[in-house]
Amino acid sequence: MRFFRGIVFIQNTLMYPLSYFRGLKMKLFLCALGLVLILEGLPYFAFPEKMKEWMLMVQEIPDSRLRGMGFVAMALGLLLAYSFKQ
Repeated sequence: MRFFRGIVFIQNTLMYPLSYFRGLKMKLFLCALGLVLILEGLPYFAFPEKMKEWMLMVQEIPDSRLRGMGFVAMALGLLLAYSFKQ
């Protein structure tokens, strides 16, 4: 694969301009963001009264424990993203 003036050549054949790949990454990011918003909004839509009860319960959890759970969630997300990036 060679790059010449913003165009990708694979085995001397013109394939795609580099801007195509940048746009593809943005589309992938926006698709992932959309899926996250769907998953985050689903419980509030399906079970609003249970979510209110759960939010009251979360206020009683110590900050250190919430930080630990947040760290574990971020680490698992990073591991998944790294594992399935290709």
